[in-house]
Amino acid sequence: MLNNIANIRPLYDLASAIIHWASYIKKVSHCDILEESSLKYPITEYLERYKGAECALEWPHAVFKQRRIDIVWNNKTDGEINLEINRDKDKKWDNFLELKYATTKDAQLLFNDLCRLYYLKKKFPESRCYFLYCGENDIYTQNFKTKIIKENIYEERDGIRILKKEKEYPKSTSGKLTKWFTLQMQTPNKTIEIAAGNTQYRKFLSKEKGRFVFYDNNDKIDAPTFITRLIERQEDSNSNQELSVAIWEILLPENNN
Repeated sequence: MLNNIANIRPLYDLASAIIHWASYIKKVSHCDILEESSLKYPITEYLERYKGAECALEWPHAVFKQRRIDIVWNNKTDGEINLEINRDKDKKWDNFLELKYATTKDAQLLFNDLCRLYYLKKKFPESRCYFLYCGENDIYTQNFKTKIIKENIYEERDGIRILKKEKEYPKSTSGKLTKWFTLQMQTPNKTIEIAAGNTQYRKFLSKEKGRFVFYDNNDKIDAPTFITRLIERQEDSNSNQELSVAIWEILLPENNN
């Protein structure tokens, strides 16, 4: 049973741990230090102490030259954090995680991270790849917001146009990130099919195409198709806390089980 839970929720309680850490930092700090770089430390602390993992920060990406992965780790080790990022670059890792601290300009940068995780998953299909998104509630909520569209329904009475009712319906594409992620634990999967001509994908390729590292003649650049699966989510609907956190696993369609 425990092994099954660990497989379904491999980062169980990480989102909650980040929320508690951030609350503590805000209470004892005289300045706001919450940003993408500072979040790496409570995450590695969790992986080291709770999961017994060997971790490394800013590890060289196996597919893109001059790119680095925010956090990598191996399962069931003695819990050593490796900060020497140039040591043993060929070392194999079980898990990869990219993270973003929420801003209003996330869309292209976040898309680039997802594509890089996809190519990493293609290279190492037995590995597990994760994306963690954290931010202050107002910006976080805005990026996932489903806008309510209002439509007035009228009818004619004795030649006079009278408002009959006001119809409301959601427009789910209004939040910048809703096309790539769901926040619904009941339906955690979202399939992403990126067309080769997609504007964001073309921007990604224009920046990254020269960085690809090819390991054999079978490697090729293909337009991504993958699944984002929500595995952890922590937020306060009453806005009593200042941060929200969500974590998704990146899956290939053939690995969706």
